[in-house]
Amino acid sequence: MARNRPPAPETADHKRTRAIDVAAIAGVSESAVSRTFRDGSVSAHVRQRVLAAARELGYRPNAMAQALLTRRSNVIAILMTTNTNSHFPEVLSELSHAADAHRQRVMLFTVDDPALVSDVVDQILSYQVDGVLSLTAISAADARILEQQSVALVLYNSPRADYPVSLVSCDHRAAGRMLGEHLLGLGHRAFGMIEGPQRSTLANDRAEGIYDALTAHGIPRKDVVTAIGDFGYERGRAGAAEVLTAKRPVTALVCINDITAIGAIDEATSRGLHVPDDLSVASFDGVPAGTWDRYRLTTMRQPLPQLANAAFETIMRKIETPRIAFETRLISCELEAGGSAKAVAPD
Repeated sequence: MARNRPPAPETADHKRTRAIDVAAIAGVSESAVSRTFRDGSVSAHVRQRVLAAARELGYRPNAMAQALLTRRSNVIAILMTTNTNSHFPEVLSELSHAADAHRQRVMLFTVDDPALVSDVVDQILSYQVDGVLSLTAISAADARILEQQSVALVLYNSPRADYPVSLVSCDHRAAGRMLGEHLLGLGHRAFGMIEGPQRSTLANDRAEGIYDALTAHGIPRKDVVTAIGDFGYERGRAGAAEVLTAKRPVTALVCINDITAIGAIDEATSRGLHVPDDLSVASFDGVPAGTWDRYRLTTMRQPLPQLANAAFETIMRKIETPRIAFETRLISCELEAGGSAKAVAPD
């Protein structure tokens, strides 16, 4: 015998459908409806009935009400400096996918000047987020403010801090060593390098890794022809011009990131050089443009899905257990041997 179901709520008066209405249609408790949309801690059968009733009624859970009830917003703030580096859209896409996998939502906060991070932290707190993934440096004072407000903080591929904090990052120094060893294995002994800004820990770690490999093979730091870049295309071209016009010739040019390398290759080509026959070029990151036929970069690719998942695993543990020990998770980059570097022809 078919059960008589209560009628769907009237819509003529534009009343908002409530969880209790969904519960009545689904034949479950109101708390089961709340759990279905909050953390999924119900059986598959109950979940199916609740979702079917919600679709029938056009029900959408009130996220603000749930946040008040659970004291959790399920929102993670991503903090970064404004940057035209083409790597960041891919990074943000992977972080968004990881957030979905952990049933979280993200809010993006940007700052033009790193000195203004404190102002942005105040804005972040006004949105009652559960945690902050920072892609830029954040001061000890701001970290303390977040901790006092019970907001979890994890640094993502950002400079190491001088205070206790969880960090998820590529092992950039190890990546530099691996790239240096690869070029040495191709027979290169005359090196140039377009380094990054001195204030960048990431750039310094990559450069130091290269120097680790070279000095281990008897090539002193002073023998490397260097220029300073800023992670951008134009400085890549300018840096390549400096290296290529120096008195000491080079057979391999290491660039601090792929965008710099793309600029360097364009500059070398404009000077009549062929990459890799006349000059090998190698870099870091693994941006999509680096795979274009014109460049086909040899690069140390960052495993972005793995980094993003590790970042969300770490911040979720910190949210669930605020007193958990701080973590440092260093993830290996992957060598992608493209067409921009080749073995040196024997003399």
